[in-house]
Parts: sequence; structure tokens; C-alpha cells
Amino acid sequence: MDKYQYDTGKEILTGAKSITRFIIKKWASEGKKQFTAKELDEYLKNLQGLNTPYKDNTGSNLHSMCVNSNSSKHYSNSKPDFLYLVDRGIFEMYDPIKHGDNVKQIESLLNDLAVINKKRKKKEIEETTAEVQILARKGQGRFRNEVSAWCPKCPVSGVENMRLLVASHIKPWCKSNNEERLDGHNGFMFAPHIDALFDNGYISFDDEGKILISPQLGEKDRNAFNIDIDIKLTELPEKTKYYLKYHRDYIYIHN
Repeated sequence: MDKYQYDTGKEILTGAKSITRFIIKKWASEGKKQFTAKELDEYLKNLQGLNTPYKDNTGSNLHSMCVNSNSSKHYSNSKPDFLYLVDRGIFEMYDPIKHGDNVKQIESLLNDLAVINKKRKKKEIEETTAEVQILARKGQGRFRNEVSAWCPKCPVSGVENMRLLVASHIKPWCKSNNEERLDGHNGFMFAPHIDALFDNGYISFDDEGKILISPQLGEKDRNAFNIDIDIKLTELPEKTKYYLKYHRDYIYIHN
């Protein structure tokens, strides 16, 4: 028998996940589509109508409902088609149009991490090397610090809050050697939507730092993303130009 029961006024919900999904959908109908695990946890603890005080693992329940959470597969009876993991502890309603390309990127990330872990288990790389590479692939640790040292804000959107920025590789991880993967000049600090555009070749930069916008990115979408066609980077390290040439040659959509 499920531990938790909740009377919505129309039906009796059973189980923490069922109740969690109901609350999230209620929030969404009221216009609240993004929230934190802590925020939801506090709400559930004060929810009137529960048959017993709420003490469940809210974070685990939320991860089990995310399309892009690697841990979702560890939970039984989960439906990973409901939420999208924005950042650590931050969730929003999954939108296949908004998040579709990001899910593909997550799959690529997980595949690369699996390769690293496989090499580690086979003793093909040292433990410390594996840890550094994992952090770099996630855009964390040394790589993130080195990228942010020369690129302290998103050069396209202007966002400066580091918690909202992604350390994005210019020359893709899978195409880089070990040195390039950890080189801070092989990256930009991007807002998530700019990271998606750059990774998919819709924007790039020339050697003078001027933004390049693919013909495949229509004016309507460009305006929606608030991308100024006159954006020009004020600082562009020589090593970054090397990586950008690769991006223009192999990633950027020219026509």
C-alpha cells in the first residue's frame, strides 16, 4: 500500500510521485513552469490534505520524471517524459520543441562519459585523468574555470551569472584530443539557448570576433533569441581562433 494519499477534492491520489506530478501540473496551469526541488519539497511538507506528514525524497522523484536525467533509469515505474532538468536542483516542464536538441546533447554527453568510464575500468587511463576528463566533458572543474577566466560572461546574450552559464566546447569533445578537451581556450561561457545554437551550427564567429549567423536561422527565430547581428567579441585569444576555424569549417551551417 502506498504511504501517501492526497485528496484533491475530485479524486484521491496515492503515492508520492502521483502527488508530485499533480502539484507540478497544477503549477504549470497557473503559469509556473520552472521550479526548484527545494521549493517543491517545502510545498509538499506543508500540503493540506495529505494523510501523513511528507518526508519523501523529492529530488529523486523529480529526476525519475526527467527526459535528460541519467539517474531516471534507476527508478522503477518512472515516466521520463514529463520534466526537463535545467541545472542542479532546477526543473521545468518538458517541451519537445524547446528541449529536443538539448536532449540529443545530453545523450551525446552520456555516451562520452560512458566511454571515459569504460577506459577507466579497463585501466586504459589513470583514475585522476578520468576524473579530470569527466569534469571537462560536463563543462565543470578546471575546464570551466579556464574558460570563464577569459570569457566571464555569455558573449551573445550578455548574461553574467555563472550559475546560468554553460562551459561549451568550440571544437567538439569527440573530435578533440586530450589536450584540446581540457584547453580553456577551446570554449565559451554561453547561456543555454546560445550554447544550443552554437553546438548545432546556427551561429559562429569569424577571426575578428564578429558573429556569423547561419541562413538556416530565420529572422523570426533570431529575433526571438534576441541575437544582434552586429555582435562582435572584444577579446578573442589566438588559440580560440584556431578552434573557431574548426567550428566554421565543420560545424557552422553555411547555407
